Amino acid sequence: MHRSTLLCSLLLALTPFSAPHAKDGATGTVTLDGESWPVADAVARVDGDDIELAFARLPWDRKEWARDGKFEQFDLFDFAGGGEGPSLRVEVDAESKGYGGHTVRLSGSSSMGGYDGAFESSVTITSQTADRIAGSVKMPDTNGVGADVTFDLPILREGPLARAGKPLPPDGGAPGKALRAMVDATQAGDVDAMLKLSNPERRAGIEEAKAAGELPQMLAMAKLFTPNIKAITGGTIDGDTAAVDFIGLQDGEEVKGTGDLVLVDGVWYVEGINTSSGG
Repeated sequence: MHRSTLLCSLLLALTPFSAPHAKDGATGTVTLDGESWPVADAVARVDGDDIELAFARLPWDRKEWARDGKFEQFDLFDFAGGGEGPSLRVEVDAESKGYGGHTVRLSGSSSMGGYDGAFESSVTITSQTADRIAGSVKMPDTNGVGADVTFDLPILREGPLARAGKPLPPDGGAPGKALRAMVDATQAGDVDAMLKLSNPERRAGIEEAKAAGELPQMLAMAKLFTPNIKAITGGTIDGDTAAVDFIGLQDGEEVKGTGDLVLVDGVWYVEGINTSSGG
C-alpha cells in the first residue's frame, strides 16, 4: 500500500479533522497502575463468541481506519497523532453476559491481565443486539486497576467498514474537482495553482519552502508521492468531509486510491491521498 500526503508531510503539517469517538457512547473513568483518567475513546468488538469492551485514555486513529476501509484488532494499538497511551479491555462473557476477564495495556509493548474474582460482578449489560451493546463497567480499585464507565456502543467486527455519509456523483462532484485540480497542479509543478488550492496552513508551508530555497526539493517529493488520476469513480460526502475514489498511475503501475478532503469556508481542500495496488 502506498501512502501519500500532498506536499509532503516532511514540510507541511496536516490539519486533522474530527472523528467520532467515546462521546458517541462511553463516559466515565478508568484507573490503571493507580492513575485515574477519563475515557477518551471506546470500542466494543466481537472476540470469538464474546464481546470485548475497550476503553482508552487517548482517541484511536479512526481516520486511519477510514482510509484503510477496514477494522482489525491491531487498530486498537494505534492512537491518533502517533501517541501512546493506556487502555483497559474487559471481556463480556457470551453466556453469562458478565465479566469474563480483562487486559491492561500500559503501552504498546506492555500488557497484563487475566481473570480477577474481585471484578466478578463488575459488568452489567442493560441491552444487547447483534449490532449494539449498552451497560456499565464498575470495577472496584484492586491492585491499581479500576473502572466506573457507562457505555452504549456499536459492535465492531473485523473486516470492511461501511463509509459514513452519502454517495458522491460518479465524477466526485465539487470534492472531485478539487482533488483533480490539486493533483494536476502538483504534477505540473504549478506553484501558483498549488498556493491557490491549498488551505492556509499548507499555503504558509509552501511560502516557507520558497523563502528557504527548498521549493525544488518540495516539488520533487510532492510529485513522487502524488499519483496521476486517470478517472474519478465516485466516493462519499459526510458534512464537511469527503472521500473521493479514483483510478490512477503511480510508479508506473495502476493504482486505486482515495482522496480525503475537508470543506473550510465553502472551499474543498485536499487533506491527503491513500492508494493501493493489486486489485
